[in-house]
Amino acid sequence: MNTLTCIVAIVLAISSLANGVPTSTSAPDQPLTATLSDVEEASVSFQVTGSATLDGSPVKGIHVNYSPASSKESAPAKQHRHTITDRISSGTFAQTITVNQLAAGHLYHFSFQAINQDDELGPNSSEYAVYTLPETPNIDVSHVDETKIQVKWSSGASAGNEDLYLISYAQTESPSCNVSLSVATCFGYQYNFDNLVPGTSYTFTIRSHNPSGYSKAAVIDYPV
Repeated sequence: MNTLTCIVAIVLAISSLANGVPTSTSAPDQPLTATLSDVEEASVSFQVTGSATLDGSPVKGIHVNYSPASSKESAPAKQHRHTITDRISSGTFAQTITVNQLAAGHLYHFSFQAINQDDELGPNSSEYAVYTLPETPNIDVSHVDETKIQVKWSSGASAGNEDLYLISYAQTESPSCNVSLSVATCFGYQYNFDNLVPGTSYTFTIRSHNPSGYSKAAVIDYPV
């Protein structure tokens, strides 16, 4: 290959690089990550972390998309916007986000996107499925005979995802000495407590349970 041919080859190579894909590119923006931090009857909280910049612009907030599982396919996701208030002093941030006014005992799907100063949205995070805690159950107690009491219960207004109920009872004057049992929903919604002491008051406590945990307790005192 002569000198002229080498020069032409080098020029063509440089032209190809100039018109093609750049030799160095910035890394793509990564989705946010979230960790469930708290669940209540009407709220869910996440700890959300991510990069402090999006497309070269500082991140100013987090866009939350959420919807109940029952309407996920037929209704658009609701949206909640969280503004970052803490100063970001490093390359990443961590923010606690709480979504309120949710229905008790329901399954919700959540996802998160960063928002930068130019109001651009980053990539969607993974989807997180969370049940809100169930409502406090309703409880009713009645006599069967002089040593037996029947306890009946029912779910709260937002029922549907309970898998069991935790029931405990004790003599009202000795609450630390109690008996507890778990009753699966397939078993039914009542239980007979027998061999009780006539003339003694008993305290009955019941909690609903779903995949996220237990409800607040329903408590009733009843004399035998």
